[in-house]
Amino acid sequence: MSRKQPVSSETTTLQAVPDPAPSPDSIEQIRDIIFGTQMREYAERFGSLEKRLVDENRALQESLTSRIDEALESLDKERTLRKAGLDDLMDQLAVQSKELRDANNAIQQSFGDELDAVKHNFEQQTKNAESQNKGQLAHLGGLFRQLADQLDQN
Repeated sequence: MSRKQPVSSETTTLQAVPDPAPSPDSIEQIRDIIFGTQMREYAERFGSLEKRLVDENRALQESLTSRIDEALESLDKERTLRKAGLDDLMDQLAVQSKELRDANNAIQQSFGDELDAVKHNFEQQTKNAESQNKGQLAHLGGLFRQLADQLDQN
């Protein structure tokens, strides 16, 4: 079995006492000494890049907003023009439709009047023909009687 040896006071004095943990401030100082200039340059570059990106983003947003506003304005003008054109076409169509209805009514009236005139003329001619036929039939009847009388006498 092994035996533990007593620890002497010499052994304890030879052992190094651990250094206290470095403070965050000292680490920052060391980092600043080693990388300070580079870090500041990077920070400036990143800050400049960020500012440029923000400015370009703002400019793009303003440009897009302006273009959208112009497009909307153009669409409103186009819609107004097309509505006015459509209203004009509708007015013209209404006028032409009325003119066509009036012309159709006039044609129908004229056709009706001419038909009435033809009908009246036909009826008149029919009456005249009937009266002529009656007269001729009466005259023919008279001639037949004369002929019959002459035949009876012979």
